[in-house]
Amino acid sequence: MAIFHLAATVIKRSEGRSATAAAAYRSGSRIQDFRTGAVHDYSRRRGIFGSEILVPPSAPTWASNREALWNAVEFGERRKDAQVSREMNLALPRELGHAEQKDLMRRFVAETFVAAGMIADIAWHELDSGNPHAHVMLTMREVTPTGFGNKNRAWDAVERLREWRTLWASFVNIALESAGRVARVDHRSLAEQGASELPAVHIGPKWTALNRERPATPMHERDQRSQANAAIAVLNGRREARWAVEPAKAARSAATHYERLASLWHRSHRRSQLESRALRPVPTIDDLVERMAEYMRRRKAIEAAAERAVATAHQARDLADVAPMVRDPRVHQRVAEAAEQATRSSGEVEDLRGDMRLWVDDMRTRLTAVVVRVRGRQRDAVEALQALGRIEAQAEQWREQIRDDIPAYLDKRRRPRIG
Repeated sequence: MAIFHLAATVIKRSEGRSATAAAAYRSGSRIQDFRTGAVHDYSRRRGIFGSEILVPPSAPTWASNREALWNAVEFGERRKDAQVSREMNLALPRELGHAEQKDLMRRFVAETFVAAGMIADIAWHELDSGNPHAHVMLTMREVTPTGFGNKNRAWDAVERLREWRTLWASFVNIALESAGRVARVDHRSLAEQGASELPAVHIGPKWTALNRERPATPMHERDQRSQANAAIAVLNGRREARWAVEPAKAARSAATHYERLASLWHRSHRRSQLESRALRPVPTIDDLVERMAEYMRRRKAIEAAAERAVATAHQARDLADVAPMVRDPRVHQRVAEAAEQATRSSGEVEDLRGDMRLWVDDMRTRLTAVVVRVRGRQRDAVEALQALGRIEAQAEQWREQIRDDIPAYLDKRRRPRIG
């Protein structure tokens, strides 16, 4: 049956990855990385059912060449921890033929990513297997006729990923309906759908391949995740048990899996630090500018100059009032000098204010990247805490299954520490 899967990852140099190596592996081709001199040759790789590049109208002609494209992406990034590309992994419906699967992917990529200004490199994998899927590598910078411009941060938003997931489900369902298939997919989780079914445990490609190679292996000899999924399928009523499946044992296996994930999360994260970062208000650019010592110095200089200008103006006005009653020509000369001094003081205030405005504009431009980086860290902290919440909720859900099915005195397993 058709399943929904759309996962987005970012290819980062900080993880030792490169866009050229990823593109060569996904497309099963040979690409030389001109930046490092490395040659990535995957031309003998099997399971690849074609690849192609879709470009927006504003892209240069060389963007359709895979080696030129991803080398240009690599040369466009200078940071050692740069994010060079975004990758999408999408499951294709098995109910469709190869041509229909490819046409579905082309239309989705063209209308969703290419229309927004990205260059998309598509590769179709394992179309004859039980796991037909496609990899889509996307550029992260805006494309101009002369090359790449600035990075479009709007493409990094979580809301945009949710929109892509919704669109992919819509495209898949329309394709299935056009082909006369009954199957449908849903991008929402079971909780969002209001379903009472239990969620399955992710097995991973290695154990999945091993289970396919040894289909006759008894369930009690398989890994804990496979046992858990078999019990889940039986409990959800999707299939009858072909082996002796113990729901309590499978529930314990699922709980162990999620508790282990929570333990690993705590090893690599500091919860208190993430909570502080997620709850801490992000300062605005104006707040950062006003906290700077240079801003305070300039502001005090303007206030002092304004006070001198006011005092000089009062002095000039007082002399002008007295001048008609005095016949001494030196008084009139003093009045003229005072008026000139008042004019200079007023001009000095305006000059300082003009310099202040230019300096503030320059600081706002420089601090924009700082605020964007702080907001990105806050968003990452919120996502990490949400991931922990989902893991702990799954662990607690399976723990409730164990409490319901197993007497407490029989549950002697040592539980890993979560909090």
